[in-house]
Amino acid sequence: MRNWRSDPITEKQDRMIANIEEDAIMNGACIPPFTGKTKGDACDYINNFIHASHVSAFDFHEDAGDRV
Repeated sequence: MRNWRSDPITEKQDRMIANIEEDAIMNGACIPPFTGKTKGDACDYINNFIHASHVSAFDFHEDAGDRV
């Protein structure tokens, strides 16, 4: 029986992973590079690291802004 997880990575997944890795670099997040080849690998990577690539940039003090 064929499993979707073993199919080759899609273009959409590839773009999403590239965006996650780029965001991680800009935000100072420490995530491993994607080395997988399948839809399943990509799905796991996206689920595990999409949040981490954005959270590192969040700073409570910066969000408070200047109070005048």
